[in-house]
Amino acid sequence: MTESLIIILLAFMLAGWVQGVFGFGFAIATTLLLVSQLDFTLLVFLNISMSAVTSLIAMISAKNIAAIEKKHCLN
Repeated sequence: MTESLIIILLAFMLAGWVQGVFGFGFAIATTLLLVSQLDFTLLVFLNISMSAVTSLIAMISAKNIAAIEKKHCLN
């Protein structure tokens, strides 16, 4: 059980890195690595959830918020 959990966590960390660098590919990376470890329905649910969390974190990061031109938002 512990060994499977470590593999799953490593796969999701790798997928987060892939999405962070390339902007896509979270589901591709995790599906290829974990299809033999998890039930496919659970894997799809985890992919959607973790991809949304990764995108949300990237969206609210300080660097991205600072890049927004605020003069256009006020008018």
